[in-house]
Amino acid sequence: QHSQFGKHLIDWAGGAKCPENATSDDAPTVHSTASTPEILAARESTADARDENERLNGQIILAEGLQNISQALLDGTPLNTLLRMALETLHQGMGFQHVLLCIKDRKTDSMTGRFGLGPDIAQITRDFRFPLRPANDVFHAVLSKNTDVMIADINAPKIRASIPDWYRKAVSAQTFILLPLSLNNIPVALIYAEKERAGDMALTRKELCLLRALRNTFL
Repeated sequence: QHSQFGKHLIDWAGGAKCPENATSDDAPTVHSTASTPEILAARESTADARDENERLNGQIILAEGLQNISQALLDGTPLNTLLRMALETLHQGMGFQHVLLCIKDRKTDSMTGRFGLGPDIAQITRDFRFPLRPANDVFHAVLSKNTDVMIADINAPKIRASIPDWYRKAVSAQTFILLPLSLNNIPVALIYAEKERAGDMALTRKELCLLRALRNTFL
């Protein structure tokens, strides 16, 4: 009850409100707002049930991953191992195409890819880097404001100009989430996770709280 991890997990389990510090260009609607019986019935398909089961299984993987990382912290597991455990939990639990951890490089004053999971991740890790000097894009906004951000579609009219060229060259994903790690309001790392097609990343409040709890174990 006195650890940050514990408090986040207790809040999630008890149904408490998640901190309102996430933003999105066009936040996906998790639940249908349709009211007519015909539309509701049409959406209650086998595919919907399968998707719901996959979502529940993913939440279980995230929760178990949090428990394993919590125990590993108590056991004095090396930080690199803990970070890899966190990325594996994200990759498996959420079905992300790529998950990447970026670390601040003090020598070059840039955020650089350190390691990750997914197809061709070695090349993506090498290409995933950007200077920390101020710029008008989503990555610098996330770091400067220490705010979690999910981009539903990188080509949406409101967000297109905020996606830097280096990103479009490094990956082909059209939707992603950024989870910054800051100490004393100074950005030190960034967790990046993506899916290939626009609109594929529809996160529930519970999933978002679990992702934040996973990230916050290192703060």
